Amino acid sequence: MIFFDNGLVNFDNSEEDPIHEYSGSDRKEPRLVDGVPFMVKYSDKRARIGELDTSYVNNTLSEYIGSHLAAIVGLPAHKTYLGIFHEELVVGCENFLNDYEVSHEFSFYMRKKYNSSEIGRLPKYEQINDVIKSDSFLKGIQEDALQRYWDTFVFDAWIANFDRHKGNWAYIYNRIDKSTRPAPVYGCGSTLYPALSEIGMQKVMSSEYEIRRRIHVFPNAALLLNGAKVGYYEMMASGFDNYCTASVKRIVPRIDMIEAERIINNTPAISNVRKQFYIRMLRERKERILDRAYKAVISGNFDLEARDRILNKKPFTDLMLIEEMKREGKQIVKVDCGDVEENTDNTSKRKALKRGKGL
Repeated sequence: MIFFDNGLVNFDNSEEDPIHEYSGSDRKEPRLVDGVPFMVKYSDKRARIGELDTSYVNNTLSEYIGSHLAAIVGLPAHKTYLGIFHEELVVGCENFLNDYEVSHEFSFYMRKKYNSSEIGRLPKYEQINDVIKSDSFLKGIQEDALQRYWDTFVFDAWIANFDRHKGNWAYIYNRIDKSTRPAPVYGCGSTLYPALSEIGMQKVMSSEYEIRRRIHVFPNAALLLNGAKVGYYEMMASGFDNYCTASVKRIVPRIDMIEAERIINNTPAISNVRKQFYIRMLRERKERILDRAYKAVISGNFDLEARDRILNKKPFTDLMLIEEMKREGKQIVKVDCGDVEENTDNTSKRKALKRGKGL
């Protein structure tokens, strides 16, 4: 592997890989680096939405940083490297499978149990439990599978992941010993607010309201319960799911902001503005969502209002945030930061974004 002086990998020295293929919506291609298979993922090009947006969504940076942050909380993740390929910024994701292994996304197991009309992009809460507890390959690792899902859920709450859809986690089957295990964490491209430009990041950091809006109001988790996406805080602090509660107890104490800052500050080719924004939002999310949820579950004093919002599909709204900040005597400063809410499973909304249309 050849590195440039700035720490980026030179993927132009890689070779075509005629064997492997990788699914997903992002532009990507299989490459061989020193004989090792990699998936090279490009930044997602898109039309501009006003001066605050970028011509590239920062999904490559999110994928790289997200996979490195996973190690802090003890989650295995695929190895990622930022690099240059055909004069574009890319992220190289090392293939984590041996020759005798195969990876199946969660959607593969869903199709064995449900008709296509019952399967959406985002999994339903009850579907996750039903599939893991009933599938012949998964029920033998039921405890490990559910633990990994909820450990990843808590981690996603920290890194603001809005798209852990049914194709963004998987299980590995070993052809030799016939065993199945959870795959390493991958698919972190929709974390750390990838649609924000650096101008937008500066605007968010200038307003406590805009910061808290991107913590409490959006993004929500890519998990449907009673037909709506659940809020991260609501699920973690309410005691709704015992596995989730156990994961909050296990994962939150492992979060080390000093190590997170080291990872971000050592990320090659990103600006000081971006570093400041990532660190600020990770710290704010930890303190305002995860630490509060941890306090609730450790004390046993679960947040009943959060539970009510889950059961009755009453998400935490902008109005609720404004009322909360007014009670605290805080100033409400609204700023157009150029990003959008990622709280719905709405295909037309995603298409509108790609066409550059406002919402």
